[in-house]
Amino acid sequence: MKELPISLPGICITTCCFMEDSMKKLPISLPLNKESYQKFWELMKIAAGYKNQTVHLDMSFEELNEFGQKYLLRPKDTERADMDGWKMPTETVDRFLTLADELHVLGGQTPATNVNFNSAFILGAAQPTIEKRVKSLENWVNNGGKITNVFALGSDRKMWTYDKNGVEKEPVVFEMVAERIEKPVEEVKQEARQFITEDGKVAEIAKATAEHFETKYGIKWPTEDDCIKYVLSRSSLKDKVQLLSATAEKGALRATTDENAASALSHVKSGDKVIVVSNDSFASYQSEVFRAKLPEGTELHTLADKLTPATDEVGKRKQVETVADSLGRYIYTVYGQAKEREQARLKKLEEELSTVNTVIAGVALTATVGTTVKIGNQP
Repeated sequence: MKELPISLPGICITTCCFMEDSMKKLPISLPLNKESYQKFWELMKIAAGYKNQTVHLDMSFEELNEFGQKYLLRPKDTERADMDGWKMPTETVDRFLTLADELHVLGGQTPATNVNFNSAFILGAAQPTIEKRVKSLENWVNNGGKITNVFALGSDRKMWTYDKNGVEKEPVVFEMVAERIEKPVEEVKQEARQFITEDGKVAEIAKATAEHFETKYGIKWPTEDDCIKYVLSRSSLKDKVQLLSATAEKGALRATTDENAASALSHVKSGDKVIVVSNDSFASYQSEVFRAKLPEGTELHTLADKLTPATDEVGKRKQVETVADSLGRYIYTVYGQAKEREQARLKKLEEELSTVNTVIAGVALTATVGTTVKIGNQP
């Protein structure tokens, strides 16, 4: 029997059976059954077909992860805001999103309101997304949710201006800059438009814009931390949230979920009940990143609003690519955890065997010098 030690939201991927005790439970897990298993592989086959690849039921966990890394993830140094979407036929797009919804990949997740949680961590994001996450936690608290400490995880990422199509990505940045240079907002927007390029990525456009304004006006360009402060200032949670800022690795576009999780570690102890505030479709993999970082014995829950289905074709295709990217990251994250557990198990086994060998060697040595070795109750 060959078994892959992974479960996507609600799915334990096995090749020959469906075993309840092998399933890694998640807050949004579906009943473990043949139907959900088949839906997952249908989802994978659609993604593989779009990439002119194949997947099969007897793939090893390592092979599945390799497929995800090569064909599901968005290109390196590309933000979700840069995605053009997978250009599939309409019926294929609809089927992919339907399967994702039925498998609970699109969420949502809500912790119980009758539990006292020690802390909640709002994951940083671009302005529209951080607004949704703050509102989600705000609504949960207003509905009776109990939380002692709330943290927002920001970073030094420079706020975005436009994408390559001239769409504003974080509109509040223009207001912030206008205030700092004492110019009308519309003038700031117009001056920033000169850095839009046909194939430019949002981070590249923001970097060029920030360098221009910082050099010309002697200001500091607003960061993700500033964006979070702005959003919180308009929330009923504003006096309850502490901002934790992560620094991106040198040369990186921004801090990763892993780096955000590391910044939260000093605020969590074993036995704590913790909420990660995100939104779907990427809440599940982000929660798993946190799970791997938190102290053993921490009880982790996820608060995430369901992904709002797009109604236009372009929007739907972008959601397909976003979901595929999230699935790839989820597989990679859980695969890494499984690999670490296996390495730890092998190390422990090696240490136990070493101890046994040492005892055996000691017995052999004492027997060699003529010492009688008693076993059990032998006289």
